[in-house]
Amino acid sequence: MEDDKKKKRNKKKKNKQNNKRVDDALASGATTSVDENHIGDGDVPQISGGPDADESQSSHQIDVVATEDDSGVENKSQGSEVLLEETIKQLREENGSYLQKEAGFEENVRRLETENEAHIQKEALLEERLVHLKTENEAHVHNEALLEGKLLHLRTENEDHIQNEALLEEKLLHLRTENEAHIQNEALLEERLLHFRTENEAHKQNEEKLEERLVQYKNKNDMLLREMSSTEAQMRQLLDERSTFTQKEASLEKKVQQLQHDEESLVAEEKSSREMISSLNNEIARLRAQVTELEKSKSNLLEQNQSLKETISNLQVQHENHDSNAKVRL
Repeated sequence: MEDDKKKKRNKKKKNKQNNKRVDDALASGATTSVDENHIGDGDVPQISGGPDADESQSSHQIDVVATEDDSGVENKSQGSEVLLEETIKQLREENGSYLQKEAGFEENVRRLETENEAHIQKEALLEERLVHLKTENEAHVHNEALLEGKLLHLRTENEDHIQNEALLEEKLLHLRTENEAHIQNEALLEERLLHFRTENEAHKQNEEKLEERLVQYKNKNDMLLREMSSTEAQMRQLLDERSTFTQKEASLEKKVQQLQHDEESLVAEEKSSREMISSLNNEIARLRAQVTELEKSKSNLLEQNQSLKETISNLQVQHENHDSNAKVRL
């Protein structure tokens, strides 16, 4: 700042010195022009404005002196007067050209003064703008420092966010793969559940059929027991057959329980149920054959019933006697 002020002061001093020199030159030019304007036709001009004028004046003076000393003739004096007049005319023309040049110089000086004032004003404005720009520059530097700090903080935050995004993307990819695996497992489980439901329905239908058949067999067994209750022998035979039927029922119940257990475990139950159903069908066929045989034996038993009644009555009498004897013994 101090160097700029010193330079501006030196420029102002130089401009003032130049203006003084121009003013002095204009003043000296004005005095010479005034002296030349006062020169008359008979006067001898005194010019200090150029080497050509001095040489011409000295040459004319030498010629005049030479003519006066040598001859003193009037013709020569007249010739010198003519030469003087020509020199006066020449000097006047040169004076006019000098005046024109002085006018041009004055205009140039005025123009330069106005330009100098404009430059001084511009320098003042530029100094003000420079001070303003320096303050703005300092503010911008301060703001840039703050912005750099914020930018560094934002960069660190951005890097943290990028790392978090990468971790979240990895977690999301892992969750997507797990979700797809769970979806596939759910689809497989749904298929297996549907398969088990269909198998369960089939087993329930088979159980219902077996229960119906068992009910039919029980009804038939009850009918046979009622029919054979007439005689004791028939009762014994029927009891034996009933024991066999109960055993078969127990075996059938065990088989049904095994089927239920196989249904709950859902492991190879269809195959076992089919095998059991085939065995049950064989037993049912055998039971049907036995039923036909029993029906045949029933007819025989009915025929024998008449004969057995007498024996039963005798047996009852014997049984009563045996009971009475037993009571007497007691």
